Amino acid sequence: MFNLKKLLPLLLLVGSLTAGKVSEHLARMDQRSRENVTITLEPVMASTDNMQLEVRRIAIDASRPGAISQKVVTTQKILLEDSELKKAESLWNSGNFEDAIALINEIEQKQEVFLGISRKDPLYTADVKWGNDISVTPSSYDISRIELAKAMGNDNLFIIALGQDGGTYKWWIFMSSDGGYSWAQTYEWFSASPIADVDLAEMPDGYVYIAYGYTTIARVRRVDENTGNIDAGFGYVDAFVSPDTLTEVNIEPNRYPGNLELYYGSIDQSGNLLWYYSSDSGHTWNDYSPGITNAERGLDMDYGYLSSAHLLWISYISTADSLCAGGITGGGWELHPNLTVTHSYPFFKTAIAMHGDTIIVFYEDNSYTPSYRITYNDGDNWAYGSFYSDSAGAMDVTGRGDEGWHTSFATFTATGPEVVNYSHRNYPSGTWDTPVELGDGDAWIQYKTSIDYLGIPGAYGVAYIDDSRDVYFDRSDWTSITENTRKSNTLAFTSKLRSNGAILTFVLKTTSSVKLNIYDAKGSLVKKISKDFPAGINHVSFSAKKAGIYFATLDTGKETATVKFEIVR
Repeated sequence: MFNLKKLLPLLLLVGSLTAGKVSEHLARMDQRSRENVTITLEPVMASTDNMQLEVRRIAIDASRPGAISQKVVTTQKILLEDSELKKAESLWNSGNFEDAIALINEIEQKQEVFLGISRKDPLYTADVKWGNDISVTPSSYDISRIELAKAMGNDNLFIIALGQDGGTYKWWIFMSSDGGYSWAQTYEWFSASPIADVDLAEMPDGYVYIAYGYTTIARVRRVDENTGNIDAGFGYVDAFVSPDTLTEVNIEPNRYPGNLELYYGSIDQSGNLLWYYSSDSGHTWNDYSPGITNAERGLDMDYGYLSSAHLLWISYISTADSLCAGGITGGGWELHPNLTVTHSYPFFKTAIAMHGDTIIVFYEDNSYTPSYRITYNDGDNWAYGSFYSDSAGAMDVTGRGDEGWHTSFATFTATGPEVVNYSHRNYPSGTWDTPVELGDGDAWIQYKTSIDYLGIPGAYGVAYIDDSRDVYFDRSDWTSITENTRKSNTLAFTSKLRSNGAILTFVLKTTSSVKLNIYDAKGSLVKKISKDFPAGINHVSFSAKKAGIYFATLDTGKETATVKFEIVR
């Protein structure tokens, strides 16, 4: 077992090498940007001087379908004395910016600090670039991991994106309240050092949960499904600490009515596959790991309350490049460690989905052909299958919506572009529909796409990363006609460039109280107007201090509109 007291000095050393990063980041913000954000702070690890040991006995309760009850595992819960961080948060959020920066800089001389930023006025990033495809992230970001999820309590969509921005490591939350036609960045998390992985899980308690791994720590935050704002009251929770540095994390909700359980899986550099669950909306976590020590990559999970024997299934690739799966039964884990040999491909991910007793696991075979193993009897027998004859990757699959299997994947060609495709097949048997080109951009085949059911029959959303490492969104029910006629918004909002600036024009039907915000490509608020404008045509002049991409958002209280423009000198 690892020694936490030996580990902590190493982590503090890492923090000292990057001391001052958060304070420097905040110090570079201009006054308008500072006033537009609230911050949350968290340490790299809690102090070993304040630890609480908890013993929990856990097992699956067969009398409660789809639930795990606490009924032989010792877990550690690390508590934090974080009064200094809370004080720094309070200083910043009350407008004492310089005092907050000074205090954070003092803290960073001792340990690394993570920074979370919530925008009071969200950054709208929507822009149609590739046909029907909608831009989700600003072009300045360098994205390597995404996950799409639809909220359970409404129709809002969420995307988490992991990547870099200007040499720093970040993850961002983007929300769409109009079916994916426009996206707003609601939260940004900052680190001076690399972040292992991120994932999303929607829950019926009004929140979307975020799993993220840093060094050995598996951590959780959550955002409000109605606003996309971070839940400051929940803060962050250390779900568990791994024996070695984490490489992947995955979080999955229990969708059985009446349960509020979350499932958190991870793989670390030593090959440990850890699995924990929470029965209290992510506040405390209990170890139910399957004892796997040869996992290497490609972790995925799916929960399916229609299953007669299994609560949840996982898939992963072993150190021997074998496709593996496992399901939780009433007696523990049922493991299938050698379903087939996959191609030894460093960026490869698996994708798993379940519906009733049918479980499907996607993988890439030795000829780079997208293939799958499927069982119709809860894992007793497995069959082979393939849905595309040429080379492809970046696969994802979902069985949600009770409409069969739905998959997104990127085709591979020697000359490019790598196009995102979509296909469908019925649950029990049948053939896959001829794949259709869903994405119009040049997808990056090394990074997994993400597909989810949007709550409307026949509507499945897909997020993908293109060759510029930007994120785009498309839907299976969009066509060129729906794209051209989709906006019922009648608020006309245009921009006309002029020397060192632009003239923004909008038309109002009646005199209205208008909020007009202008952001640069980094999301910093550079101009804010809030006043009454008369009915008819209105013009607002904007003078830019520097060249670059800008976004202007207009809100009348009844309608909103966004325009993107570029100042060139």
